[in-house]
Amino acid sequence: QWLMYTNPTLASFDVFTQDFPSKGWLIRFSDVIGASHTVDYRFWKYNDTASEGLQQVAEFGSTRKLESELKDQ
Repeated sequence: QWLMYTNPTLASFDVFTQDFPSKGWLIRFSDVIGASHTVDYRFWKYNDTASEGLQQVAEFGSTRKLESELKDQ
């Protein structure tokens, strides 16, 4: 089991000068979601593109698409 956590107080241009979001005011915690799934389900793989739902969580804090992806599996 994995828990992803990012401390938003550490997210600043001074720390992350490369690829820092141009809209820094959008940085925030997303809603927390959880789901049970089979061991075969992956919404991301190392060195691969994240699912659209996970991208939306990362970029906008929106969990709707990821919740939908989890329900469809």
